[in-house]
Amino acid sequence: MVAPLTSAWQQWRAAYPGFTWVGPERWHVTLAFLGETTSGQRHRLDESVALLTAATAPLPARLSGTGAFPSAGRPRILWVGVAAAGLDVLAEGVRRAARHSRIALDDKPFRPHLTLARARGDTASSDVPHLLRKLSLAEGAAWEVSRIVLFVSSGGPHPAYTELTAWPLLGLVGDQEL
Repeated sequence: MVAPLTSAWQQWRAAYPGFTWVGPERWHVTLAFLGETTSGQRHRLDESVALLTAATAPLPARLSGTGAFPSAGRPRILWVGVAAAGLDVLAEGVRRAARHSRIALDDKPFRPHLTLARARGDTASSDVPHLLRKLSLAEGAAWEVSRIVLFVSSGGPHPAYTELTAWPLLGLVGDQEL
């Protein structure tokens, strides 16, 4: 998927100890942040997202750009951007499904990215521009978005993600060959 990032990850981890580096096994694109859910809400969400993914074909994606949240001057998160035609439509579909299921959502705008590192309290912001240039080495690396996953996450400096449900992107609706 993103081999240039994966191969450089260990080097960056050793060279920039002021950051907590997210392991490649935890890289993902967040389509929506959902609040706590009940089993009934998850059931409605499952039905809605299954309809969405049945109508959505896999999306070609590529890495595009780098950045820091909230800014390079005050970095908390270092990221690599993700570009995929239709990914914003997919994210909005997930948000609609969550609202339909009466699940609380955050109000942050959708900014597709992979979180690579989180700054520690002693991180020097002067390292950030140089590091962002290094992260851009993977610019253009491509893969296919082929599924949506509902994760439950535990917070902290090393968030853990547990997969609850996954929906493959099938692209069946409107397919003339069926």
